Amino acid sequence: MTRFVLKVIQFIFPLLVIAIMLEVLTRHLPADSYQIARKYIDENKDSIEMIILGTSHNTSGVNPNFINVKSVNLANGSQPLEYDHFFIQKYVEELPNLKYILLEYSFHSLYYNPLSTKSWRAYYYNKHFDCNLNVNRFSIKKISDFLIQPDRNITRLYNYYINQRAQSENRVDTKGWELMDGNFNGNSYEEVMYSGEKKYRNYWKDFFKEENKKLNMNYLKEIFSLCRQKGIKVIVVTPPVFKSYSNFIRQDKYQIMQSVIQDFKTKYQFEYYNFFYDDRFKMADYYNHNHLNGPGSTKYSLILNEVVTQHWYASDH
Repeated sequence: MTRFVLKVIQFIFPLLVIAIMLEVLTRHLPADSYQIARKYIDENKDSIEMIILGTSHNTSGVNPNFINVKSVNLANGSQPLEYDHFFIQKYVEELPNLKYILLEYSFHSLYYNPLSTKSWRAYYYNKHFDCNLNVNRFSIKKISDFLIQPDRNITRLYNYYINQRAQSENRVDTKGWELMDGNFNGNSYEEVMYSGEKKYRNYWKDFFKEENKKLNMNYLKEIFSLCRQKGIKVIVVTPPVFKSYSNFIRQDKYQIMQSVIQDFKTKYQFEYYNFFYDDRFKMADYYNHNHLNGPGSTKYSLILNEVVTQHWYASDH
């Protein structure tokens, strides 16, 4: 029996050492976007006037450094309205000078599965923002950074410690904006349009689910109701996309999307700005089919700054 126990220990001990090493190394990686945004909020709680919400369209698209009011970008990759709703509930109470919400409303927003972050992303929201949505109460992911998403973290560890390549998080500004650096990998217009059609022509076939629409409309209703109750101005934006994306959407769903937001606008009296087909944005402004690059983000942020400044001037003068 003693010999068996010793053999088990000999087998388990190296695995335990490896697990501890992976956890320690993961925790010493550069801060991720969730942690960076939370740190900025904690250090500027009394002066933040606007929070920017949405998916990666706004993460890379809206740079708070070009917005006149003090802002933080809480948009993140694949972030559904469920988490936008959570952030608004949280920060209307915690940010005493909050005046504006800049809310993304993209083509996919109504039908995006609000539980799509149920896996690894939910645990980052839990870790950095005390958010209990879609997390298992007893999951080891609540205490282990590495196990939140092992495959992703193995890649990050390899790139940082072995390849000594800069982490993608290093592209995240202190206010939460993330630089997407590039322009369609240098492809020509014809190549970009071909790849867009190939990717999106049939992409939407199984995407739209009515049960998601009902849930997301309810999140929108609660967002608009809460902000009106708290005196917070909501500015809803549909970010720009390149025609290699917009040419291949479902127009029937686009019309529904527009009808829904106009109905909400009539009821709740917020401003809506649709940049989806805006021809001020050229191919050179995009990182890929539906994300702006650095120059495109600057252009978009300056346009949004005019919008926010108009609201600020109208309300304070």
